[in-house]
Amino acid sequence: MHRWKDRYRKVEVPLFSGYVFAQFASGTLRRQAVLKTTGVIRIGGVGQRDEPVPDEQIDALRRVLESDALLQKHRYLRVGQRVKVISGALAGVEGILKRIKGNARLVIAVEPIRQAVAVELSGYEVVPIK
Repeated sequence: MHRWKDRYRKVEVPLFSGYVFAQFASGTLRRQAVLKTTGVIRIGGVGQRDEPVPDEQIDALRRVLESDALLQKHRYLRVGQRVKVISGALAGVEGILKRIKGNARLVIAVEPIRQAVAVELSGYEVVPIK
């Protein structure tokens, strides 16, 4: 959903702007053909090493796209990263993002006494702390 001053409207945009997914065997002539394609700058990865997107993640994206669910881009968050809640009753609370039994949790550590509590983040929007 895109919001203008006076209205909301459903618009179609690329899922990940600036990225194209391609499947090819590494080290082949096809890799060179991909790199020679107009508009392609590089293949994703670390240094000179290609890093394929795991099949499970591609399948998950396909399923979500085929479901016609309303999608929104979201900041990339890593487990173990410091985050801050920006909405709801916990707005302003900071902690470490954890996964416990598949659920995202915010861990708030009380450093001097080496104790911590965890709260489930379901329904809260969090952003990474730089």
